[in-house]
Amino acid sequence: MLNAGVVSYSPKLYYLKTKYLIDKEKLRFDELLVFIDISDPMDEIIYKDYEIGKKPDVLYEPSDFVKIKNFLKSISFTYYSLAKLHHRNDPHPLVINNLYEAKVQNYPWTDYYTERKTWTSDSAVLRKWGIKGLKLAKANMENLLHLCNNHSIKMKIVVY
Repeated sequence: MLNAGVVSYSPKLYYLKTKYLIDKEKLRFDELLVFIDISDPMDEIIYKDYEIGKKPDVLYEPSDFVKIKNFLKSISFTYYSLAKLHHRNDPHPLVINNLYEAKVQNYPWTDYYTERKTWTSDSAVLRKWGIKGLKLAKANMENLLHLCNNHSIKMKIVVY
């Protein structure tokens, strides 16, 4: 058994990682369990243009000031604690250091974190994120299924 998952995966990344493990690492297995959740369709939008080995066009390079702050947080518990208190009102800690901090594709990325789990209950959020994300997720899950079928791998989907 191999647990190949990490935080913030999405169907595109499930497909790319599985393809990599099969094609490059020559890993052979009989069954694949894919765990999807409510945030995956929105993550699909973030990873839409991601390709293995290709640097994102909008890679966020932290300023010298941010690098100094991060260094101080790593060596000083007092600084780390004070910084954590100072930032607790931010919508999400990843907004500050996110690789996709720029408004790529004109999406409001700070809204992404606050609306991440509401696309199923809020029709405005569904229109803004959900429809596109679901379409991308479906296509990538179909790619993953075809990959598994081509290699005689049973695929099971777990929704949580």
